[in-house]
Amino acid sequence: MTGSMDQNGAVQPIGGVNEKIEGFFDLCRLRGLDGSQGVLIPARNRRNLVLKDEVVQRSRGDLPHLEIDRVEEGSRR
Repeated sequence: MTGSMDQNGAVQPIGGVNEKIEGFFDLCRLRGLDGSQGVLIPARNRRNLVLKDEVVQRSRGDLPHLEIDRVEEGSRR
């Protein structure tokens, strides 16, 4: 887990979002990507996503990424 929220529960953007997702993907692939893994990212990082094609393809199935604006959204996913 990485990142922070403000005092009102708004999720703050993170640095290195692509590297963090791709690193997690590589680890999951080595340990066995089984569809139970996933990634929550700050919605404000959406415009920063430039992921490898393989990660993009897997994000539609085995490794979904979900974008959240508020911390409460993360507990519902």
